[in-house]
Amino acid sequence: MNERQKAFAEIYAACPNAAEAARRAGYSERTARQMGQRLLTKDDIADYIRQLQDEAADARISTVTDVKIFWSEVMNNEKEKTVARLKASELLARASGIFLAQGERDGDEDDVIIYLPEIEEEQMV
Repeated sequence: MNERQKAFAEIYAACPNAAEAARRAGYSERTARQMGQRLLTKDDIADYIRQLQDEAADARISTVTDVKIFWSEVMNNEKEKTVARLKASELLARASGIFLAQGERDGDEDDVIIYLPEIEEEQMV
C-alpha cells in the first residue's frame, strides 16, 4: 500500500465517503468517485480500514477501570445525593468482589453476606 492509499484508508475510516476520501487523499477530482470505489475493493486497504475502525471503536468503549473510577468519584463527591453515593459504593463493592452472596434471614429480611478478602502485604524483591 502506498502513501496515498494509506491516506485514503485513514480518511475513509474517519469519514466513510469513498469519493470524498479519495479527493482528500490527493486523487483527481474527476476520477475520485471511481478511484474511491476501486480502492475499497483492495484487500490490504479494506483490512487497514477495518483495523482503524476497530481501534476507534475500542477507544470509545469504557474499561472496567473507567467505570470503577466513575463510581469512586460519585461515591466520594459530597455534592451528590446520599442515595447516589450509596448506590455507587454498592456497585463498586460488587464489582470489586466484596459482596459474596445474598440470602434470606428469618424469611422476611434480605441478608447480605460481606466477604472481605485478606490483603496480602506486597513482598519486596
